[in-house]
Amino acid sequence: MGSWTFAIAASMFLVLLGLVTHWSLVVLGAALLVWPVLSELIRRRRGPPA
Repeated sequence: MGSWTFAIAASMFLVLLGLVTHWSLVVLGAALLVWPVLSELIRRRRGPPA
């Protein structure tokens, strides 16, 4: 019984680890796409350099 519990716990841990890794990369990829747009909007809002 103990080995089944360990196997299920280990597989659930690996699934959760995979999900966290996957969504971290998705969020990072989305941030890399949005970052230049936001920085350009902020630069335009500040106006021309003095």
